[in-house]
Amino acid sequence: MLLVDRATGIYLSIRKGRRLPARMKARYLVMCRVCGERTNPAELFCSHCGAALRAQGYKKDGHVGVARMAGRTLVRLLLVLVPLAALAGVGFVIYHVLYPSEEAAPVSTTSTTVVETTTSTTAAPVQKFTLVQGADRYETAVAISRQGFPQGAPAAVLVPGETFQEALCAAPLAKAYGGPLLLVPPDGLTDGLLAELERLNPSEVFLVGVQNASAVKKDLGGLPGAPVVTSLRGGDVYETAALVAAQLKKKLVTIAKVVIVPQSTFADGLAVAPLAASQGWAILFTSQSQRPPRATRDAIVELAVGSALVVGSQAQVDVAQVERVTGANRYDTCAQVAQYGLTHGLELGHVALATGEDFPDALAAGPYLALDNGLLLLTKDEVVPPPIASFLSGRAKDILVFDFIALPGLADQMEKAATTSTTAGATTTATTTSP
Repeated sequence: MLLVDRATGIYLSIRKGRRLPARMKARYLVMCRVCGERTNPAELFCSHCGAALRAQGYKKDGHVGVARMAGRTLVRLLLVLVPLAALAGVGFVIYHVLYPSEEAAPVSTTSTTVVETTTSTTAAPVQKFTLVQGADRYETAVAISRQGFPQGAPAAVLVPGETFQEALCAAPLAKAYGGPLLLVPPDGLTDGLLAELERLNPSEVFLVGVQNASAVKKDLGGLPGAPVVTSLRGGDVYETAALVAAQLKKKLVTIAKVVIVPQSTFADGLAVAPLAASQGWAILFTSQSQRPPRATRDAIVELAVGSALVVGSQAQVDVAQVERVTGANRYDTCAQVAQYGLTHGLELGHVALATGEDFPDALAAGPYLALDNGLLLLTKDEVVPPPIASFLSGRAKDILVFDFIALPGLADQMEKAATTSTTAGATTTATTTSP
């Protein structure tokens, strides 16, 4: 006799005359040998043709319900499938641990340093290297003026080019009035200076410490704009600086800090001039004595400041708060001033390098760098001193504009080094500014 499994449709043959167990009656359908149709084995006769099923090979027995049959079948399936699924899951986990795919790579604790080069496809900041110089100190100041004030300026400050004190104390004044600082030769204004002043077209000009002020005023009167000329000159450099400070307060109304530097050395004043100009701090001078001269002390009282920054000196200043910056040498002091400046408003985006061996080239740099809160670093003509190199270490990538004031050799060296460096991460451009 042929039986058909209700669930799978598989045929099962049973010997004729054998009793069909009740569990099989519930699970299987019987194929009638007379008509060939499937019928319920719990019945005595075929539901299709009426033939006796008992005569075809089995006796009627107890009936097992359909629900009970389904429950048993489900239990059997679960007993087989659950262990198989568990084994498959364990095998999947073991396989992916031993053979991880690229999409699910394990996390490594080893760090990788990505080195940027100039061939990177991502946008990189442009580093600009500019050589700013003229035929002499006066033309170099003109070149700085053109670099910083290409569209002209409302004011200009003229100082002697043979000494440095007047230019140092005048840097904040030039910045406050929005103009450049130009150097005047002992013989008066040159054609180059007159041409630059005509280009700037200032409405106001300050003469700080200029000796032949009357002759200079006469020459300035011939300019198309006929600027108003103000002369600021005291009996010595201390008094001149005090007069400049008073004019600065007249413009700014309030001065928060005064900067005290030695009048006998130029390096300290050069280093701090951009910071003082940027922040509107007056620059006054001190001597080698413990206390500054009377003109300086009186100026501090007139300015009504409560804070002082003393650079390169141990002079005692009668204010509530005194900060000091003094290094082992001029370059160390300059590096410390630059570090101090970064915490008081200056930024690394614009840096100028000038010689620290002599003063003329960098005199006009103070108000120019103060335009965008830049830094001035003093260096040697061909070699960067260790304190300055240490300050630049790790910061060069943040500097977008390098100005080399009358330092063609050093400019060439640093430009080549930046261009060939694999860690620069930026493109470079080079320009030369001269009168």
